Amino acid sequence: MPFDINNFTHKLGDAVEALDREKATALCDELIKEMEGPSLELSTKKLRNVLQDLRRKRFFWLLERVAEAYLRKIPGDQEPAEIHLQLIQALIDQGKLMEAEDELLNLVDIQPIAVKAGTEARGLLGRVHKQAYVNARLRKCKANTRRLRKAVEAYLPVYQNDPDNNWWHGINVVACLARAERDNISKSDLADNGIDWRDMAQEILQTVGSANRDSGEYTWSAATAMEACIALENQEDANQWCERYIKAPYADVFELGSTERQLREVWQLDERDTPGAEVLRIIQGSLGRLGGAMDFSASPRSLMPTDELTYQAQLGAESAVAVKWLNNLCNRSYSVAKITKDIDDTKAGTGFFIKGSDMSRSWNEKYVLMTNAHVVNERGDRSAMRPSEARIRLTRSLRSKSLTIRKVLWSNTELDTTICAVDLPEDEALKNLGLPVGRTNDVRQDDTDSKLRLYVIGHPFGDALQISLYDNYLIEIVEDKGRLRYRSPTEKGSSGSPVLSEDLEVIAIHHATLNDGTANQGVLLDAIRSQLHLDVGV
Repeated sequence: MPFDINNFTHKLGDAVEALDREKATALCDELIKEMEGPSLELSTKKLRNVLQDLRRKRFFWLLERVAEAYLRKIPGDQEPAEIHLQLIQALIDQGKLMEAEDELLNLVDIQPIAVKAGTEARGLLGRVHKQAYVNARLRKCKANTRRLRKAVEAYLPVYQNDPDNNWWHGINVVACLARAERDNISKSDLADNGIDWRDMAQEILQTVGSANRDSGEYTWSAATAMEACIALENQEDANQWCERYIKAPYADVFELGSTERQLREVWQLDERDTPGAEVLRIIQGSLGRLGGAMDFSASPRSLMPTDELTYQAQLGAESAVAVKWLNNLCNRSYSVAKITKDIDDTKAGTGFFIKGSDMSRSWNEKYVLMTNAHVVNERGDRSAMRPSEARIRLTRSLRSKSLTIRKVLWSNTELDTTICAVDLPEDEALKNLGLPVGRTNDVRQDDTDSKLRLYVIGHPFGDALQISLYDNYLIEIVEDKGRLRYRSPTEKGSSGSPVLSEDLEVIAIHHATLNDGTANQGVLLDAIRSQLHLDVGV
């Protein structure tokens, strides 16, 4: 039966609206398969509708995959800028800032500032720099101050070119300059153009405050008016604009989630004081009704919409967990492998499979094996196994089969990581292979008394697969060293195990225990991806 894109779009819209991630993933897999074949001719307009459905509920990981599959079939000089920009949006919202920046710099070079693609590309470039600034631990260092300056330099010319229409670029200039003032960054460090951000906020409020409610831009103009009132410390008007914003026609999970991130991360609002106590309450209430409830402390752990309550584990209070969550945890173990030495099995470690595209889009491998460099490396350094000596066993998926490493794709001693291509058989048992990948942002928990849990799945001593369930909370993120520290029971042989977040996404690879025995330590996947970007391109 021929592929019916209209029927597909209806099915996907229903799955996304129901927040059925499994159904949406299966549908997108089907679409990608069709796009990779010779028969499907998909217009940009049809694909745009698909991507918009995925974006409105923040299904960014699927948006990225679908947009990439579409763009792969189109010559670079003919690719639609709007699809490219949707892909970049997905990269940014998943924390893949360096990849997004590379793509945007190319777009900015070819798209004039006065055309829609040019204004959007420069706005997204400003967001990359702004996000990099708020993510950094040492905000007053020169390198990070340059990030804030680059954000202003990306936003400001677009606003000045057309202040009547590009007011969202302008309100971001206001937010960045106000943040610089709070962080005691001198105007000279921001290449100051004599701008008074309070005057600018007043000008923007006058522009957007008269927007027609029937206008397609009303949703964002209401959000911008609210933000301008926050800048001007006009609490009553900020609340009124916030109420109008959540009732606007296009205010869905994507829009509200983006606004909440801006208010918390850039404006540094929280529920403990005005204006955060009011506007955040209003936005969070609307997100809950739309199926995009978020779990925030002082900063967000995840901007991904949650599913129904049966999908969640009440992890912080040592109470019951949902059976479906436990099933998902067990299902993750099918992607975890025991690694032993071929000759006598005296050496053992752990590894896990993820999709190759989650680490590098330049790789053709559908799945790659990750482990520690001290478990497997090409020279056998540090008593590691050489690739030719290692035998890989997926003890839950393929009990009786031993797999071999075809080649080492990348290895790094400092990050104690080796990534390999493995010869995988065509087997129904492997249909769900590959752990989902999370981000460092997902486990940030500043200014909160709750202890976020982490889970390690591995083969201690080369024995049966085990999952840490007790005494397994996060201690700290040492981001400048690319490390995560936690109390999760591990033993010899656990090296190379995946470290999973509460959402059961792999965020680090376990590799060591501190000498004083106070904590275990893993290498952040974000740090690994960043180094991969420098070494091989991503």
